[in-house]
Amino acid sequence: MARSSPDSTTAIPRFRGSGPGGTLTEADARTLLAEHARSGRSLKSFAASRGLTGERLGWWRGRFRDADAAARSVPEVSFVPVTLAPPAVAPIAPRLPPDPPVAPTPATTAYELVLGGARTLRIPADFHDASLARLLRVLTEAL
Repeated sequence: MARSSPDSTTAIPRFRGSGPGGTLTEADARTLLAEHARSGRSLKSFAASRGLTGERLGWWRGRFRDADAAARSVPEVSFVPVTLAPPAVAPIAPRLPPDPPVAPTPATTAYELVLGGARTLRIPADFHDASLARLLRVLTEAL
């Protein structure tokens, strides 16, 4: 007479997930896979002990593995504190009225201003005095 083991005659209740209609949720699958890892059993054997197929748990394991790999490939984002300050505004020089027309004087001497950095400004002798004074003020403020 053949002996039958008690396991072969006992029906294993199917694991009922917490999702709609007893479907497995992500949390259910993570819990089952954590239990499987602690059990030391094959995925197929563990799934069968819960009334599930190894393929079903394998699908979830693959999904989590892909999601974990994707999360590792995204560079970590860090934030740096930023303090906003009002923009620096250069003072605006007052607008000067245009120089009055002046009859030029004979050009006998020219002014030469050496500004540095290979920059030289040559001013003819008949350049209007008020215009020269204004030019010198602008240059002095800029330098």
